Parts: sequence; C-alpha cells; structure tokens
Amino acid sequence: YVRNLFIDNNANNDSDIETTTITPPDVDVAIDKVVDDAAPGNGDQITFTITATNNTPGSSGDVRDLVIEDILPAGLSHVSDDGAGAFNPFNGIWTVGDLDFGTTATLNIVASVDAYVDVTNTATVTGLTGNDTNAANDSDTANVSVERADLSISKLADGVESPSVNVGDTVTFDLTVSNAGPFDATGIVVNDSLPPGLSYVSHDAAGNGTYDPATGVWSGVAVTNGNSATLQIIATVTSAGLTTNTASITGADQGDPDNSNDTDTASVTGVAADIQIDKTVTPVEANPGESVTFTVTATNLGADDATNLTITDPPPAGLTFDTVTPSVGSYAANTWTIGTLASGASATLTIDATVTATGTLTNTAAVQSLDQGDPTPGNDSDDAA
Repeated sequence: YVRNLFIDNNANNDSDIETTTITPPDVDVAIDKVVDDAAPGNGDQITFTITATNNTPGSSGDVRDLVIEDILPAGLSHVSDDGAGAFNPFNGIWTVGDLDFGTTATLNIVASVDAYVDVTNTATVTGLTGNDTNAANDSDTANVSVERADLSISKLADGVESPSVNVGDTVTFDLTVSNAGPFDATGIVVNDSLPPGLSYVSHDAAGNGTYDPATGVWSGVAVTNGNSATLQIIATVTSAGLTTNTASITGADQGDPDNSNDTDTASVTGVAADIQIDKTVTPVEANPGESVTFTVTATNLGADDATNLTITDPPPAGLTFDTVTPSVGSYAANTWTIGTLASGASATLTIDATVTATGTLTNTAAVQSLDQGDPTPGNDSDDAA
C-alpha cells in the first residue's frame, strides 16, 4: 500500500482576518412626563404618565433594549401601574425593550400621597442600544406640591392672656387665625363656645365667615397665605373666680401639617365682693326725746377686696341723727363712704339718734355703689325699727 503525503511548507497564509466596524445606529428617544394633579391633598392618589417616543430623524433607527428609570420620591408610595410587569416599583426600572421608529411607549404609575411635601419626580433613559443623538430630551420631570396651609390661632382677653374683670362688666376676646402657608386656606372652621361664667353680648367677624353664638362655631373663614383673620367676641362676666375660654381650629379645606398650634385659651378671673349689711338698734322702744343707737355692720363675704364701697343710711322721719361714727371711711350727706373693704373684713357705723315722733320708725342701710359685682344682692341691705 502506497500513501502520498503532502506537506504545507508555508502555514502563514493558511488564514486571513478582515476587520469590520459596526457602528450603532443614531437614534433619538424623547421622554415626556406629566401628573394629573400637581396639588393633591395628603392621602389622595395621583397618576404619573411617562411617554417615551422614538424621534429618530429620517425613516430608520429602531431603538433596542430601552430602559427608563423612574423612582418615586419620599412622600409618595406606589399603588399600581399598567406596565404589565415591565416596571419594577422597588427600583423604579421600566424595561421598555424595543421601540421602533416613530412609535411610543406609555407607562401610567398610580401613587398615594403620604406626607405634606414638595417633590419632583423624574423619568430618565438609563440604557439603550444605539447612539442617542439628543441627550437633552432623555429625561423629564413632574412637580408635586401637596396642598396644605399651616394654620394657627391665638386668643387674648382684653388684650392680655388672663385679665381680672369685675363680675357684671364685659370682657373682649380677640381671636386671630393666621396662615403660614404655603397655600391659601379656605373653609376654615373655628369653635369658640363661651363657658359658664360668661354671657354673650356681641361679636364682629370683620366680614370673614359667620359666627353663631348659639353653637360657638365660626365657619366659612378664608385666609390667604401669610395673612390672618380676626373674630372679636364681647361677653359679660357672670361669676367670680377663674373662667377659661378655649378656641380651636376644627377644620379647613386644606390639610394642616402642624396641629400643635390650632388651639389657644384665654382666662378671665371674675372679681366679686359679697357685701352683707346688718343693722341693729338699742333700745328697740323709746319715747319721743329719748336716744337710740343704731349699729350698721358691713362685711365682705367675697373672695376679693371691695373697692369704692359706699352705703346709704338716711334718717327716716321721726328720727334725728345726732352723731355718726364710722370705724373706717367717712359719713356725709347720708352716705357712708368706706372705700376699700378687704375680703373677710368688716366695718361698722354707729349712729346716735333722737326720737322725735311716735310710731314704728324704720331705719334702712343699703349698699349704694361697689366696683365689683355682688353675687348675692339679697344681703346688700338691712333695717332696724
């Protein structure tokens, strides 16, 4: 058996390489993003719409392996989307895939508003096969500002936080609702019911809203960003001691990001002096020309000092006052001027008189004036016969 063997004496020319450069196609992907409600309320749901369009010039340039990133900012939470699995809400990646020339792809993302925030949501092309010739349109944003108005209320009584007012006098309450924004506030409701110890007289809302004194509700108030509204309520102080009046913002069309300043109080201390008059006479029987002695005792049973206290005690027909001796103050023109009578203190007026007629002669002493209210007017006078 004979076999012929051929030997290649030049292995260098047994192969050849030709280099070919593959240039990615020029493409242009444009991103557009909108939101259906740019000023939602806290707790609302909003929908972002992202549209990717293949705007490649000419009639060729299909986009391959297109990826878009859209991460929801803090304050917004993913609820749903129509990406059919192509959108990952955890990392915000929307895998679009191929996008032929002249076509669009759309993704709708529904998000819940979870906080009072101002946020910007951005959609951006993060990957594709091709040479994107216009990077300026590779992303777009949608701004969301959650509607809110930071309302606060302040309340004063007679211009201060806690005045003392005589029982029977009036006190003026001034309520001020302020709006620190950032939105205008409408439909504000404030509750200010007068407690026992205060009796409604009048009010003035300065044309902003309506106040109902029967319910204590001030409603329909509107305050623009950075401004305030006022309500003035005038009431009569009807009881002694401390009375606290509270005003609270209970509602508005807009959310309030800070409820800690939605309530304020003003206290009024009702000042009263319970003056009791006691009068005695000795002897209780006397003949004309004889002398009798009347003793008038004024006692302050109230918790507060009495000021500008005067008591009338004129002599009746049939009696002539000879000498009148007050323990404090002075007596003139049938009036005993005590002035100030401290809480728990007493003062006496001694009257020596001559009987000039027969019959029953009655002498009466009564409180004439007093700065403070008297909660028990029934003991403000007494007589002796």
